[in-house]
Amino acid sequence: MEEDLIAMQWMRKFINALDIVGQARREKISERMKTLQDLVLGCNKKPGLSIIKLGLGELNEWFVFEGIV
Repeated sequence: MEEDLIAMQWMRKFINALDIVGQARREKISERMKTLQDLVLGCNKKPGLSIIKLGLGELNEWFVFEGIV
């Protein structure tokens, strides 16, 4: 009976440790996804399409100014 209780306590500790590891993994993936979304233009919905168009317009003006186009 006491052996079963000890085994159950160890099992609970093991499951708790797995939960902590899984949560840390999910948080790390979430941070990486947010970073990737920030790197990809227009991926996050905050700035909207107008800022992307503004950025492309400025880039076009720079190319014209430098005589590339």
